[in-house]
Amino acid sequence: MKKTISLFAMLLISIFYCYQTSYAQQANGISAEQKAKVKAQIAEDIAKLSLNDGQKKSYKDITIKYVKQFQGLKNSSSGRFAKYRKFKSIISAKNKEMKKVLSKPQYQIYLDTQEKRIEEMKSRQ
Repeated sequence: MKKTISLFAMLLISIFYCYQTSYAQQANGISAEQKAKVKAQIAEDIAKLSLNDGQKKSYKDITIKYVKQFQGLKNSSSGRFAKYRKFKSIISAKNKEMKKVLSKPQYQIYLDTQEKRIEEMKSRQ
């Protein structure tokens, strides 16, 4: 009887641990599908903007930094208006960093591309 209870308790603990681990990975990380999509967008943007080698690295670093912030915002339990304000502040901060890296024509293309993506995102909801 004690062995049965012990085995059952260990089984419950194992299930709980596995569930908690997978939940934490989802909450903190980016899925493989999302990573692939981000990589594809970065490659598309690099080609569209005709970035040089120095700009490519900065562009990738900035983009990845803000993807993580957007993912955190998406998983947030904040209200819709609070998320919108945070979204706007993240976009603003990202744009400031991008403006330092890109030339004026590149920055304008970047803003146009960003606006198209925001419109696509709105249409999906």
